Amino acid sequence: MKKRMTQGGYGFLIGVCFALNGLAADPFEGADPIWNLLHSPAVQRSLRVSASNQKKIRSLLDRYDLEFLPYRNQSSQKIKNDVQELWTELLNEIKPIFSSMQWETLTQLARKIQANSIDGAQPLDLRIKAPELQDSGHWINTEKPLKLSDLQGTVVVLHFYAFGCINCKNNYSAYIDWQQNFAGKNVVIIGIQTPETKSEHNVDLIRKRAEEAGFTFPILADIEKDNWQTWGNSMWPSVYILDKQGYIRQFWPGELRWEGATGDKYLQQQIEKLIRE
Repeated sequence: MKKRMTQGGYGFLIGVCFALNGLAADPFEGADPIWNLLHSPAVQRSLRVSASNQKKIRSLLDRYDLEFLPYRNQSSQKIKNDVQELWTELLNEIKPIFSSMQWETLTQLARKIQANSIDGAQPLDLRIKAPELQDSGHWINTEKPLKLSDLQGTVVVLHFYAFGCINCKNNYSAYIDWQQNFAGKNVVIIGIQTPETKSEHNVDLIRKRAEEAGFTFPILADIEKDNWQTWGNSMWPSVYILDKQGYIRQFWPGELRWEGATGDKYLQQQIEKLIRE
């Protein structure tokens, strides 16, 4: 029985892919494959991890996600030791939740991923806990500051931008389309305007440029860059799609239509999918 379970679970696992999604980017690209595997509910189900243990795993990952995210935009040489120490702590806490057979299957798959020996993939459908929004500046187009914790049950489209960034401006039409298409459909769009230049620190100018662009969704003037750092963001623009439970399900850094890409259409489909969940 145990032997069949191992083969059955592993047989399923080798058919899945190893990034956040087929077209979107992995917010932790380059991380140990075990990291992605741990964040996949599909992998846990295939390993027949009990419901109670899945909750324990999720609780641990939520805590560590928030600790790892800020490292994403820092020099790997400077943070190498800190990240390794944090990774070791996570493994020490999470490994005992799995049976020896489950963990062995997980590590075998991780080795196959590193060797690039698996083809014909399906998305892992990862879930990364999104950080809470930080009070780092004025809000625009809303009467009070927004909190992600108050948006449980709502799909959230959160995008970092700077109004003087041409690549950001090239995404504006997609945001306007989503603003119109998802009105009244349990979707909230939030802009995080993190300044790159001196003029982008001016709240009145941020408000004026938002009006000119036709943005009616809430915008946080991330003047102190606290949100940029908490999310570990490193590129203008960047788009994150959060599910109704507050998990990052899609991440798209850069222009949505860069060199013929169809990120706008792809993310719209993913938003529609999350609305139905």
